[in-house]
Amino acid sequence: MSWIVLTLMDGINMDHNKFKDLFLSALEDAAKNAEDKFSITLPRNYLIEFHGLGRSGDLVSVETAADTLYLGEDVFFPLVDIAAKEMVQGITIIFLRISGYRPVKGIDNTWNEPDGSGPFNQIFIAKFKQKPE
Repeated sequence: MSWIVLTLMDGINMDHNKFKDLFLSALEDAAKNAEDKFSITLPRNYLIEFHGLGRSGDLVSVETAADTLYLGEDVFFPLVDIAAKEMVQGITIIFLRISGYRPVKGIDNTWNEPDGSGPFNQIFIAKFKQKPE
């Protein structure tokens, strides 16, 4: 996890831009985790396979996912699972699942393991899919 993410957690409130930076850092961590586990190199061009809030695997942009996940300066989903799962035509597909828990007040009341990760929980998949371009 980058030093930038850790500094994002210092403030009491988190504006949309800081939250998006935290989300982007979680995407980078997910890509690195898959690269390390499967000895591959992934493009940093993402689509999000979104699960939760009435979506069941819809592919959405990073912007749409960030906008959907951001609830306010001091209200957050407590747990959001995330993992790189697939590469298709130069795009890394990121699995994202919002837990069924109610939103919480304060970033410190989210998953936040390791410290500074906010609601984002890095999960690991058993098999990474690569589809030819």
